[in-house]
Amino acid sequence: PDQEGGTVTIRDRAAWPAGVTRTGRLYSQVGALDQATRLARVLVTVPDPLAREAATGPAAGGGATPPLTIGAFVEVRIPGREVTDVVRLPRDLVRQDDTVWVMEADSLRIRDVQIVVQDDEHAYVASGLDDGDRVVVTNLATVADGAPLRLAGAAPGAESAAGAGGDAAPAATAPGARP
Repeated sequence: PDQEGGTVTIRDRAAWPAGVTRTGRLYSQVGALDQATRLARVLVTVPDPLAREAATGPAAGGGATPPLTIGAFVEVRIPGREVTDVVRLPRDLVRQDDTVWVMEADSLRIRDVQIVVQDDEHAYVASGLDDGDRVVVTNLATVADGAPLRLAGAAPGAESAAGAGGDAAPAATAPGARP
């Protein structure tokens, strides 16, 4: 890359004393994020990685600068930026092709959403959802835009109030479906 990445902190827990770290710069990610482990392979540039020039230089924990050992597994802390103006949803509510099911006027609406980041449990949606949207939390047997829905526990045709102030939307189900 033409542009230098952010500063990272490197720690070799197996070889270095407690508190000793090195710094480097994020160069690039190699391949895709492993969905099972949530780990990524990254390339980091480190000045004087073998510590030949800085054998007596400063290290975060004091003492000599430790060398990076070829083939060692190290912990790398990569600072991130704060994500704002997003809706946090449980990951399992994001459906195929980055869509979310929303209950609108007693009907199912399938919305395309833009996900800015995901963690182990949540997806952070930047666009595609509006304040007050009722996200369908029940898996439906038949999924078609415009399919009739009712709130879970509500009698057919009965008006039911949405819970105010909660993070999660009320559950919606297709008539005859089990929540």
